This record gives sequence, C-alpha cells and structure tokens, in this order.
Amino acid sequence: MQVVTHEHSKKLRLKYIATDLVCLVATWFIVNFIRHNFFGIYTTPLDVMYWLFLALFLLGWMGLYAIAGCYNHPHHHSRMSDLNTSLTTSVIGCVILLFVMILNDTVNTYSDYIETFFVLFVVQFLLSFIPRVLITNNTMSRFERYEIFFPTLIIGTGKDARTVKDAIENHHSNGMYVEGMVETKSGVDFDSLQLILKEKKIKNVIIAPDEGKMQMVSRLMPILFEKGVNIFLLADTYDIAIGGMSALDIFSIPLISLSRQRMPQWQRNVKWMTDKVLALLAIVFLSPVLLYSAYKIKKGSPGPIIFKQTRIGLKGHPFKIYKFRSMYVSNEQNNSVHLTKEDDPRIVGKWGHTMRKYRIDELPQFFNVLKGDMSMVGFRPEQPYYVRQLIDRDPHYAMLYCMRPGITSWGMVKYGYAENVDEMIRRAKYDYLYVDNGSLAVDVKIAFYTVKTIVTGKGK
Repeated sequence: MQVVTHEHSKKLRLKYIATDLVCLVATWFIVNFIRHNFFGIYTTPLDVMYWLFLALFLLGWMGLYAIAGCYNHPHHHSRMSDLNTSLTTSVIGCVILLFVMILNDTVNTYSDYIETFFVLFVVQFLLSFIPRVLITNNTMSRFERYEIFFPTLIIGTGKDARTVKDAIENHHSNGMYVEGMVETKSGVDFDSLQLILKEKKIKNVIIAPDEGKMQMVSRLMPILFEKGVNIFLLADTYDIAIGGMSALDIFSIPLISLSRQRMPQWQRNVKWMTDKVLALLAIVFLSPVLLYSAYKIKKGSPGPIIFKQTRIGLKGHPFKIYKFRSMYVSNEQNNSVHLTKEDDPRIVGKWGHTMRKYRIDELPQFFNVLKGDMSMVGFRPEQPYYVRQLIDRDPHYAMLYCMRPGITSWGMVKYGYAENVDEMIRRAKYDYLYVDNGSLAVDVKIAFYTVKTIVTGKGK
C-alpha cells in the first residue's frame, strides 16, 4: 500500500499527456490519409506545411484539453468524467477545425465536408476517450486493490460517522482509506490531532461530529487548513444553507467540500490564465501610477514603500500580501492586528487617504496574483488573528478557503472595508454567494463594479 503523493499525481498526469500526444499524432495521420485517399485532398508528409500544421494541431488540442481540466487532479478521474471531457473537447475542437481546415478543402460535393467532419470527429473522440478510460480503469483498479490510497480521517464516532466509514470501506474506487476516527464527545486533543495528521499523512478529513459538537469542531478548521488536507462536512450534520453550497454525493452520502469551488474546472483554468495575463498588463500599463505612488509615499513619511503583512489564503496557507504603505511606520507593523477606520489618524496625509479612497494602495497585489497567492476576483484575505475569531463565530467562513483570495471581491464591492469582526462577518456573506455562484461572467460583473467604485471614489 502506498499513499498517493504529489509525485504519483505528477507521473499519472504525464501519462495522460503522453497518451494524448501519441493519439493526436495518430488522429492526424489517419484523418489526412482518409482525406487524401477517399476525398482527393492533397496532403503529403513531404510538404513542410504538413508538419507545421501538425504542430499547430497538437498545440491547439493540448491547449483545449488543458483548459477542459483533463490534467487536473489525475487520481480523481472517473469513466464518466473522461467521457464528458472527451466528448465536449471533441465537439468543440472538431467544429473549430471544420471552419479552419475542412471548409478550405476543394471537394466534389458539399456532402464531402460533412463526411470529412464526421470522420474527424469519430476518430478524434475514440482515440481520446478509449486510452484515457483505460488509464482511469487501471487507477481505479489499483484503488480497489489498495495498491495506492488517500489516507482519510473521520472526525466523529457517532452513528453518522460510522455510516460514512462503512460506505468508504465498502467502496474503494475513489481511493479513500479510513486511517481512524477522532472522538468528539469529550473534546478533541489538538496536539494529538496534529500528530495523527502528520504521522498518517492524512489527505482527506471528513467531519461528522457527535450531536452538538459542531461549534467545537469548527475550532479545528485552522489546523486542518494549515495542514493542506481536503475537508468534507457531512451534509446531514451541518446546515447546508450556508451560502447555498451544494452537496457532493459520495456513495450516496451527501458531503460538502471545503476544498472545491462550484465553478467548473474549465472556467477555473481560464480564470487562472486570465489572472496572470491581466496582472502583467496591469503592472505594465499602471506603471506610471505605481511609480508616482512610490514617490509620494517615500516623500510623505519615513519607512518602506511596500507594506507586507501575513494573510490567510487558499486552503488556509499563509502568504505575504503587498500593499502601498498608507500609514506611519510606528503604528503599522507586520504583527499589527489593528483595523483601519475611515478617518484613522494613522493614515499619512492627503495622499494616504486618496490611495485608500481610490484603492490605489491595493495595486501592488497584482504581484501577489503573478506569484499565485491571489486571484483578480476572490474574497478579502484577513490576518490569522481575525481568521481564528471569524471561524469561531461563524464556521461558514472556513468555506472561503476553497478558493484564492482576490484583489477585489463581491464583499468589497457591496460592503467595502471592514472596521471590526462584526463587519467582516457581514461582508463575508456576499463572498459566500460568490463561492456558490462564482463564474467567469460573475467575475466580469465584479470587475466592472470595482472599476466603477475606483473611478467614482465612492467605496467604503
């Protein structure tokens, strides 16, 4: 038995990629052989353009596969997911090739176009789906034989917890293997829990606490997020009305994942790429504003231009957020937990107020986006000191860590800066809606309102 590691995932991902490349090359030769011999289209490997188009063919299809999420979480593939991605990408890719390549052919009748398209689609779909599902079947078989597994810990020992345990032990195809159960009736020993997580190399934690113990279990969230494990909540135990999150069905047991967004995988991939491009463009085009702000800050008061502070991001991992310093150094240290108020005397002069009013102090966070700590749109990241309070008072807050924090958010657009924990909780309710309804279209809408807030200077 071997625990599935990052190295295992990397090797399996490379296997999918290599298989797709080989099958795409085969598709190219088969389709062009048929075009040449059955439809009279001149295609020959002796032509340089033949190989140039092959390179573009491979690049286009592999890009489409990557966007569709074919290489994300390779150990979590299923036959149905392989069928869905193969069918979807084949339809999209073949339609694109219909207009880019097939309709440029000189044919005898228009029916040749339809027949060529049909041949391309059938060959492409079969050569993408069959090899993938064979790899997936092999992985699932290895799970069934316990050759590889994801160590799983269940927090709770009651009836619900035992039901979850029995379901996992009777179905091994998703790779979960229950390493143990943590009793919650008399409280949880935090030190022992951390030791179990480390020694057993726990990958998944399913929270199914005994009745009335959910508030106590919520205090475990910072520890679980810090360890980077996948966290699931038993839907019957926890009120799913928390922002409308839908339940995942694992062996007929409804679970809520705190580690996954509802945004489709292909949209998350597009979002990730768009974040990088937009952040780089923003840094280039806003460089005059960045340089002028740096000059004004340096001239306004002694101290560093950039203020760095620890915030909690994706899956509870801490990171350093970058902002233009808008306060006096003596009152704004990295370990400060003081929130800024609207007319805070610590703000440096008129330029400090201007930066905060028009969100100019947030511009260095584009570098956080390039590093991968943040996204353009997400939720407002908070300091560890406040995160512990927020989760303790509202366990729903832990759900935000299934995504990267953002430079802007629905909460920032609708509510603005928070001056205390109560206001943070009220602002977070808007971000719960984003977790449940997030999409590229919603991101565009939030970006539009953010620009509007910046231009008008009416943000709180």
